[in-house]
Amino acid sequence: MGELTDATKNTLLDWVTGKATPATAATRYVALYDGDPQAAGSEVTTTIRVAGRVDLTTQMAVAGSGLAVNSADIDFGNAAAGATVSHFAIMDAAVAGNIMASDALTGGTQTVSSGNPVSFSIGDLSLELTG
Repeated sequence: MGELTDATKNTLLDWVTGKATPATAATRYVALYDGDPQAAGSEVTTTIRVAGRVDLTTQMAVAGSGLAVNSADIDFGNAAAGATVSHFAIMDAAVAGNIMASDALTGGTQTVSSGNPVSFSIGDLSLELTG
């Protein structure tokens, strides 16, 4: 995964240094963006999936030291409308909320047409902490 947000980094540092214990992890969601969400990118999730972000919680599994990958498809369904997608983000809420981490799509910018299926296949989304 590309970039943890500063807020996520600070939460991890507070936990590691014993200053604060993070709240129990609630549901996490995947959102789609037309640019870097930590810069000027805009979320296009509801353009593609009217129901919004996809719950990530049950689809991720630890695959190794510091690595988690999706163990099930993360399916946005068939696109309700067309959009350009270049990034994804892990969010802490189904609507609004905070970006926890984000990255560019491995295959580069994708043009999604109305009716096209949109998903991350098993093993295509990974979160890795390196030190």
